[in-house]
Amino acid sequence: MRRLWGVLLVLSGLALAQSQPIDSLVRPQDRPGQLRYSLALRYAPLQTSGLGEEAERGIFAFTRVEHGLLLSGALELTLDATWKAFVGLSPEMVYFQTERRFAQELERLGGYELALGGLLGLEARLPGWGGLEPRVAIALGYPWALQYSLSLSLIRDPVVLVAQMSLNDALNERPTQLSFTLGTGFVANERISMQLAGELGLSLEPLILPSAGLRLKTTYTLEARSEQQLASLLSLQATGEQLRLGWGLDLGGILR
Repeated sequence: MRRLWGVLLVLSGLALAQSQPIDSLVRPQDRPGQLRYSLALRYAPLQTSGLGEEAERGIFAFTRVEHGLLLSGALELTLDATWKAFVGLSPEMVYFQTERRFAQELERLGGYELALGGLLGLEARLPGWGGLEPRVAIALGYPWALQYSLSLSLIRDPVVLVAQMSLNDALNERPTQLSFTLGTGFVANERISMQLAGELGLSLEPLILPSAGLRLKTTYTLEARSEQQLASLLSLQATGEQLRLGWGLDLGGILR
């Protein structure tokens, strides 16, 4: 779950949805010194099963159920017409229950796992061409990794198209990850917009299966002047034969 959401936490400021009405859909013009915030809550359950072996008790079958809860917060500061700086923090808690079935006994285990993610980086808007707006970003993430991102966005009123390629280069033994995202957003009116995005994740480690994800987001503008928005999110991630559903809420806007 962290790999799916960690990079997208603060690099998703490509404005798939704007608070302008359909007949005046334009790119937002952030002023220098402008500060944006975003808060997010994600929940994703997961069930896995398989076989294991212990030296003393032998082979066992197991079933593990997880309830993952991710909280995240991010700030984005506009430095000038080209550069932005961002910082994000994402603690995660996983409550799990495991049942292990041996030949002569049944064992049940449970507990909590805690993890912390973070991101600090810069984003630059490059000169556009033909209606396309390219952006590049570099960030230092935790667990320690360098993250690079290249994105393109195109407005065709009332639709916004976004394509993004990201590289997560771990600074330890974890494998390097490459992801591709393609999204589209539709602005229904000055209050409501919808976004649909698909993601393909690849690992440079040959023994790790690729993953694919699909996200549907519905955004409601609470206050247009400061762009205060509340959004609901539904996600589906597939890795091999494993499917994982997720739900979430987002809140964001301009602080100053």
